[in-house]
Amino acid sequence: MMWTQASSTLPRMASPRDDGGTYRSWKGWEERDFGRVGENAGYFMAEVRRSGAVVGPGTRVLEIGFGNGAFAVWATERGAEYVGTELDQELVLRARRAGLNALHVSEASNALKREESFDSVFAWDVLEHVPRPALLPMLIELKEVMRPGAVLVARVPSGDSPFSGAIQTGDVTHQPALGSAAVRYIGISAGFATVEVKACAISLRGCGARAFVRRSFVLLCDLFLHPPVRLLMRNPSAILTPNMIVVFRR
Repeated sequence: MMWTQASSTLPRMASPRDDGGTYRSWKGWEERDFGRVGENAGYFMAEVRRSGAVVGPGTRVLEIGFGNGAFAVWATERGAEYVGTELDQELVLRARRAGLNALHVSEASNALKREESFDSVFAWDVLEHVPRPALLPMLIELKEVMRPGAVLVARVPSGDSPFSGAIQTGDVTHQPALGSAAVRYIGISAGFATVEVKACAISLRGCGARAFVRRSFVLLCDLFLHPPVRLLMRNPSAILTPNMIVVFRR
């Protein structure tokens, strides 16, 4: 399948010769921390609710590029039937040791043959790693494993935003930035019924003091600073937070 190894999704490595260890080390993904949800719980809940996704008992959830496993554990604890894919074999082994249904990208093509079987698909910080020619085929094939009405939720650095540079340029495996208009076009081209692009949810619940201050500042910026910036840009729908959320609905 194009969204697995052929599209280098997820390229958790800095070069073709890297087995993922360099990227893992750079990200600080230690095995002892695998699956630690922490303050992400409130964020995941907020994004799932806002997107209309379903994560709970009796639902099937697919995650592309599960990384250090925070969402995987969160979704599993909520009773969902979870499946996750990764390019880094060590992360796959960690996930399996944690009792998760994890697939290396080389296995996913054969293992996920059931069409229209997933209620929700998630790709946190994934699309920015996918080479541009592979992005449309990847979305088309993901759509084929989603049930009618299911959603694909993706988080990606906002190409609209002058504040996303540190995220976008701070990872050598990132591809050129995607703006909101670009992801709408790609989503429509892939045949999704609707494509919704918006700022990331910001949860003030369950976070430490430092995170509370930082998130409160971001909320204030979105309320008071972003409107005049959009006016100057002549783009009233620009997503100016560093990351944006894209919801593709089948």
